[in-house]
Amino acid sequence: MFAPLPAVLRCAVAGLAVATISGYAGTTSTALTYAGTWKGQIGPHAVMVCLSAQGAQYYHLAQRRGLWLEASSTDRSSDEALTLALHTGHFNLTEQLRDAGSVELRPLAHWQLLPHTEGGLQGTWQALDGAKKWPIQLQRVSAPAAAPPEEAPCDAHFYAPIQAAHAVQSRPRQHQGRTYQELFTPIARSLALPGSSVGIVAFNTYARQWLGEQAVQDYECTRMGGSTWESALEPVLWNDAMLVLRDVTPELYCGGAHSFSAVSYLTWNLQTGTPVAVWDWLQGGAKAAAPQHGPSGEALRTPLRTLLEKHDPRNTPEDDCAQDVEHMELAQPYPTPQGLVFETLHSHAMRACNDSISLNWRQLQPLLTPAGKAAMAQWRKSGR
Repeated sequence: MFAPLPAVLRCAVAGLAVATISGYAGTTSTALTYAGTWKGQIGPHAVMVCLSAQGAQYYHLAQRRGLWLEASSTDRSSDEALTLALHTGHFNLTEQLRDAGSVELRPLAHWQLLPHTEGGLQGTWQALDGAKKWPIQLQRVSAPAAAPPEEAPCDAHFYAPIQAAHAVQSRPRQHQGRTYQELFTPIARSLALPGSSVGIVAFNTYARQWLGEQAVQDYECTRMGGSTWESALEPVLWNDAMLVLRDVTPELYCGGAHSFSAVSYLTWNLQTGTPVAVWDWLQGGAKAAAPQHGPSGEALRTPLRTLLEKHDPRNTPEDDCAQDVEHMELAQPYPTPQGLVFETLHSHAMRACNDSISLNWRQLQPLLTPAGKAAMAQWRKSGR
């Protein structure tokens, strides 16, 4: 259900997440009895709480700002203390906030939780300065999934109120003479295509889910001390059989050492209702385009890699980016009536070198698979 979090978010979560059960040697069972999503009250405030082996967190339903919960113990590390608490239901937690632009977590309050006879959790919340003290009452919403998504520290139940709070609106739009509805929330834009075929319905389901996933990205970004999220899924090329989409996030700060931005392209088969693996159109696939080096560090180039480096607009003697060309990665290409377009991906320090490489069908023809040759004929025809 969830789109992968950007690398900066995955790294930040991993860096502050607690250890899994293997980190606590004193535990013999693998069942984390109290892990999952919980809902309830802290005094007058309705809250959602996530208790997970990847870390604990919560938010007020009225505000939806993510707050950290760090386990504490006099004789164990925070990692071990949380793992043990997930077994016993005895939690001693420090509530923390990461302010916008900060790399530090600021403690706000203490939690104490114990199992309730009716299957819930109850305890007390006390402000760090002792000025306020409220009861906590929590009831389970869901147990942890058998295989929780790697990209998200909590399950879909925890994020559902966040997604629901981002009301979706629509407005008519046109692209290349074709009409569609632009779907938008305060932080993201997506689209809905007209029609009721299996392929169109499948695409519209995907595009709607993508829009909801941006609300999760926004929540995680601000929880990490970052700025408000912004993203768009927009049409680039559209014919009767396929739709090429741009998934773009402008430069944002979401915690960590530096900001980031992202642009990727998705080619969608409107007849089958599935994304297209464009790499399969090329002999050797993604590996043939990837940077490769020999034992002594010398660059090893396939015919495809040679062609890509030759036609990289930044690979010229007067451009400083030329020195990094042999190390650049490449995103999955997208098709046009003229050929394939490859987006270059350089390291963060060299990101100003990112550009597009366009190869025409004549150049690509010797390197195409049978599926690629069929796609070439289809896309050439669409351009006439």
